[in-house]
Amino acid sequence: MRRVLPLLTVFLVILIADNSCSREYSFEKAAGTLKDSQDLCHPVEVSGHYQKGKSLAADSFYVTVEVNVTKIGAYLIQTDVSNGFSFGTSGIFTKKGLQKVKLIADGTPLSNIPTSFYCFFDSSVCSFNITVSEIVLPPVLPPAAADTMAINTWWFRDSTDKTFHHGIIDPLSTWLKTGPNGNYLNIMGWPSVSTGFTYDTLFNVAMYLPNPSIDTGTYSISSGVGADHVFLYANNTGNGQFSFFYYYHSTKYTTPDFIFRILSYDSQTKTFKGTINGTSDRRKDYSNGTTAPHKISGMFYVKL
Repeated sequence: MRRVLPLLTVFLVILIADNSCSREYSFEKAAGTLKDSQDLCHPVEVSGHYQKGKSLAADSFYVTVEVNVTKIGAYLIQTDVSNGFSFGTSGIFTKKGLQKVKLIADGTPLSNIPTSFYCFFDSSVCSFNITVSEIVLPPVLPPAAADTMAINTWWFRDSTDKTFHHGIIDPLSTWLKTGPNGNYLNIMGWPSVSTGFTYDTLFNVAMYLPNPSIDTGTYSISSGVGADHVFLYANNTGNGQFSFFYYYHSTKYTTPDFIFRILSYDSQTKTFKGTINGTSDRRKDYSNGTTAPHKISGMFYVKL
């Protein structure tokens, strides 16, 4: 029994010391206010350009509030959720007095409207406004008229997402081949006069013609074109290869129908003008295999 008492005494001393350390490093709830001595809310600084449908995941979206800390400790400052997004942060105040705190945005604005928020800390509540604007797409450039287009150029407009694409055609990769399986017309566009999947943009029209010469007329994908790639526009992501990635892709299985029109052909200069029009399947990006139908229309001017 005499050995038990000293050991018990040592255990109690360790337990008391451990509880003392826990109290030293625990943080009580901070106290303070978002208002000044006249009970007016401190101004809120807004950072970032807030747009409808644009995620606020980037570090550039936040607001800065001023807090008069009257008691140090752990804090949580946050707003309500309004128009699909909110602001908030947490931490530990280690000193008293007026301090600035950054509240990080979270969510995605749903509408392009002025959006009001209530901000809460301790027992104080203040409000502020955020202006949410519409995402402005780059202006759609007017396409060149058929009689003013440069030779070996192409363009098309995507009316679904209101974008405009254009480029040049490579005469070394453009030809009309007559064979036993049909008359195959291939129009290939690269950003320079060269071949190979080493550039960042590819434009390709491939079609079978009913005659061994180029004639004006309308050619439907479903009835007049037999190539695998009847319309293709690819935009490389910088790795030097397309890896079978089709940014826009239309084949004879695309519905609704996709139409080629050859407007004119000059047998002396071997130049012809044509149009593309219809629905094309479009992938969202290189890693997204899903497609969505987009309405496009455009024109090409080619010299064989």
